[in-house]
Amino acid sequence: MSGHGSAAAKVQVDAIAASPMRPHAVDLASYLPHHLTVIANKWARGSSRIYLKRFGVGVNEWRVLSTIAIEPGCTANRIWQLTTVDTAIISRAAKALEKAGLITAAPDRADPRRTLLNLTPAGVEKHDLIMDVALARQAQLFDGLSEKEIASLTRMILRIRENLNAVNAPEYLDGADPSDPAPE
Repeated sequence: MSGHGSAAAKVQVDAIAASPMRPHAVDLASYLPHHLTVIANKWARGSSRIYLKRFGVGVNEWRVLSTIAIEPGCTANRIWQLTTVDTAIISRAAKALEKAGLITAAPDRADPRRTLLNLTPAGVEKHDLIMDVALARQAQLFDGLSEKEIASLTRMILRIRENLNAVNAPEYLDGADPSDPAPE
């Protein structure tokens, strides 16, 4: 590209920036939801790539394995409650893990409509191998942060997470200003 072309492009960009038709754009540098999304997406893609290559399971299967390790005998619905991963994805991952001999799926004796998921011995072994890598990656992610900073960050993220129900409340759907008092 010649110097002339780049100068013309700069003039055009400057004209757009000064235009009254320009939308009020988000400042990505300070918009926390953007950063959280980027971190979550990059973490999940990296996890899936690493876990598939090293252990033959992707991130969705890992989420199922790790949730069952936390709550043995849980249902797919419980995994959805804890992870918010789509139930169809959970179902496919559970079927793949069962086929691979890493989990069992058995009807609940108290309620045969429910299927209880448990790790097999091979599933426990696979879980523990992946867990070691997951914790090492987390430690590397927090490199340069003190234990106090990590604890503070965790508390803040948990507080933000608690606010999600209010942020996703119905009043945002109908365009009402949630800071306005409710009509009487």
